[in-house]
Amino acid sequence: MTFHSIPTAFIIMYLLLVPCVFLHIYFKNKDRDMLSTVFKGLSAWVIFLGALFAVQGTDMSIYSALIIAGLSMGMAGDIALCLPNPGFTSGTLFFGLGHVCYIIAMIFITGNILYPILAFVLLYSVCLFLYRKSGVDTPKDLRIPLLGYSILISCMISFAFTMPLTVFPKGLILVYAGLLFVASDIMLAYGIFPSDKAQQAGKKSESKMGIISLTCYFLAQSLFAVSAFMW
Repeated sequence: MTFHSIPTAFIIMYLLLVPCVFLHIYFKNKDRDMLSTVFKGLSAWVIFLGALFAVQGTDMSIYSALIIAGLSMGMAGDIALCLPNPGFTSGTLFFGLGHVCYIIAMIFITGNILYPILAFVLLYSVCLFLYRKSGVDTPKDLRIPLLGYSILISCMISFAFTMPLTVFPKGLILVYAGLLFVASDIMLAYGIFPSDKAQQAGKKSESKMGIISLTCYFLAQSLFAVSAFMW
């Protein structure tokens, strides 16, 4: 695929993604679980196929292959989260594997791990402090999976934050993707494991946070997809 045809692939991706995400959120709020799951899966497929189509006909780089693999893990995680137990644990595992793919992909293009390591130490220390202050109650049987996931996503965002230091300006897209992904996860965590203050806010606030969380998540994944043709 030639460079001038790449924008068309992503225009089509976003034209299909927006209505799919809208319908997923609509049916989710209407408690139409089956249709909600269908459109969530379609949204993930649209992003995955957008990245795959963008690199079709080119010499696919290791970075692109890893990003596409990460998107496929996210797609599996999306479906798993919609299923009964152990859907949440399975979804966490798939998303964790997706972050592993993103981390390795960024290692290949940055060639520098010192900055991400320093960022990780600082970031994870802050996260632990905020978690203790938040009052969020995590079930005991989920603490180990969530601990592992929190380490992986903190590692991912540490790489994403520091990408512009070695790859500028293209690295900025990974900063935005990482930030949106983390913002989505934070809002999702507060929805699933609410603190005392969050419980007092009521269902209306929870619904709004869920919509914002989903929007941030799909936008983040779409930016990772766009980055697949940039390296």
